[in-house]
Amino acid sequence: MDIFLIVITCVVALLLFLSTFYGLIYFLDPAEKGFADSWFLKLIVMCAIMLAWAQVLSLPLDVANSHGGVGSLNIDILWQILYLAIFCFVTVILPTSMFFFESDDEEPVCDRIWYTVKHMIFVVIVEGLVLGLMYGLIARTSIPVKTYTCDWAYMDQTNTENCIEKTEDLVIPVTFPIYVMALMSFVGWFLLSWFGGIGLGAIPLDFINKYRLRPQRLTRVELEAKERLLRERASNLIEIANQIKVSKREITTEESWFGRRKLKNTLRRDVNRLQAETLLLEQDYEIYLNEKDESKKSPLWYPFYLFMGILSLGVSLLWLIQILVYILIRTEGVPSFPFLNDVLTGLETPGTSFLSTIIYCILTMYLMLAVIKGNVKFGLRFFCCCKAHPIKKDNTPMNSMIFNCMMVLLTSVAVTLFCTNSLSQYTRLTAINNMFGVQIRHLEFFKYFYENNVFEYALFIWGILTALYLSCKNRDKPAGFTKFDMEFEKEKLNYMNKN
Repeated sequence: MDIFLIVITCVVALLLFLSTFYGLIYFLDPAEKGFADSWFLKLIVMCAIMLAWAQVLSLPLDVANSHGGVGSLNIDILWQILYLAIFCFVTVILPTSMFFFESDDEEPVCDRIWYTVKHMIFVVIVEGLVLGLMYGLIARTSIPVKTYTCDWAYMDQTNTENCIEKTEDLVIPVTFPIYVMALMSFVGWFLLSWFGGIGLGAIPLDFINKYRLRPQRLTRVELEAKERLLRERASNLIEIANQIKVSKREITTEESWFGRRKLKNTLRRDVNRLQAETLLLEQDYEIYLNEKDESKKSPLWYPFYLFMGILSLGVSLLWLIQILVYILIRTEGVPSFPFLNDVLTGLETPGTSFLSTIIYCILTMYLMLAVIKGNVKFGLRFFCCCKAHPIKKDNTPMNSMIFNCMMVLLTSVAVTLFCTNSLSQYTRLTAINNMFGVQIRHLEFFKYFYENNVFEYALFIWGILTALYLSCKNRDKPAGFTKFDMEFEKEKLNYMNKN
């Protein structure tokens, strides 16, 4: 059994490396695809993606190792190594890479390094204070246990009817790796609840809208009107970019610290808006090209988008139903219905166990894709709050890859905790269930969120609300954005009136 699991693990690791390398080449901007340029950053991105994959696939390995009892492989060590590596990537390696990449490439290398170092000093100090204080003060878990106090006269009986039953808390300290896992999962849960809730509705709706709003054949005059409006929007964005350059120079001349801070906040908001409107202009330009060459576009793509929309809608509904019937609706602490647990445990037989692994991987990877989709969706509509980092074929800059790697790594920890809780019958007897389901779940401070299922409630309610909102507002248009469709209709009406 040990040899089989080790061989499977090595084969999967090789496949992950090859798929990660292909994905990096597929999505990166053509100007950054060469490994001679920024090869170290590309290597960091590949390692981060493989860590996320390894973290997701380690749970089925843990299940296989513990199937039928306690496994002989020490999976506890594997989990701790994985999470300490993720912690190093999220807190030091990826932020350092992002700060260096986003520094002004026109500056000398020494200035770029100093820019990175001074930002990382601040980040490390804040992270160290938070982690150090919390670990030093509240790194204890209070595990509830039932105790029975019996009279000596009844010791020869096997029942506990004549005993006094009490529930007491067994307080034990946790190790540093366990506390790191708890803190990362806590932060990751906020990302999963917020962006994942948006993504659960956004993924299927975007696929369906691609079918609903597929390009239609336009006349020559309509195409010319649309091209003219696209040119106007591009000119407006160029003017905004020039204004941003002027604002950037004004920051260096401002003397007061508060004045510089205010100008920097305004500049960041304007840059986010420029990026959001540029992304939307690119989307509309692609639609224009498809409408221009409508006869050359394969019509089979759009039914495929509809199929993917229905399929992803089914996956989103599966997760929402699982949260509802297994976590939220309980009778005396017992889930009302196992649902997906029955499916996964039913497939845990020698001939079909690989099917349970495939289903689990689809469910977990879908949640992480929902987080990325939710971040892009939120950034396009509310650019004043955050920056959108979409992943597009041949059009993904390196900083967006690094940012999404950080999001995926943090979210993957929360996803594992969520799956351990929502699929607890499938993950029974595993090492990760002992860590998350026993130690982390009852940690001081964190237990008020985990024992009351606060994040699961938030994910369920927020997912439904955002799905309803996106159903009504299905076009990505931030506040103040040019009403492209309205202007296009005006152009058509003017042309019809002239004729």
